[in-house]
Amino acid sequence: MKAQFIEKRFGASRLEMLGVVNAILDEYARQGYVLTVRQIYYQLVARGHVENSLRSYKRMVGLIGDGRLAGRVDWDMVQDRNRQTVSVSHWDSPADIVDAAARSYRIDKWDTQSYHVEVIGRKGCPVRYPGACLQEVGHLSDGEQGVQFSVQHVRSGTTDSRSLV
Repeated sequence: MKAQFIEKRFGASRLEMLGVVNAILDEYARQGYVLTVRQIYYQLVARGHVENSLRSYKRMVGLIGDGRLAGRVDWDMVQDRNRQTVSVSHWDSPADIVDAAARSYRIDKWDTQSYHVEVIGRKGCPVRYPGACLQEVGHLSDGEQGVQFSVQHVRSGTTDSRSLV
């Protein structure tokens, strides 16, 4: 959704860069992806549109933010995975909450084990596949974290850990 919240005039070079940003966003949207500002920036670096420097990154963050506010960049195509909306759960009836509680019930399969596995996701990496298998073995997973992850075999009650991946 493109929505204009401020009146903003852009120079020709900034308009051209917003066109490149939108082309990258469209390319990834066709593949089913929503990018972060950092991912857009690194696409611009990899394609030779901007230099890789902190100053360049900060300029691009400002441009994308201004572009969104001015209605030139789609709000839904840029995601901040570190700031999620939190909402309160709702049910249509008392029976629905009882059903939800029953589906959430888990026995701690790790309670009697000398070792347990921890999956540590790299901040901001999108992944959708480990969540289901991790929940099955008793670990919660944020469906947006992962891809580059390490699995650690951690001795229960100690700081002894060894990376298995």
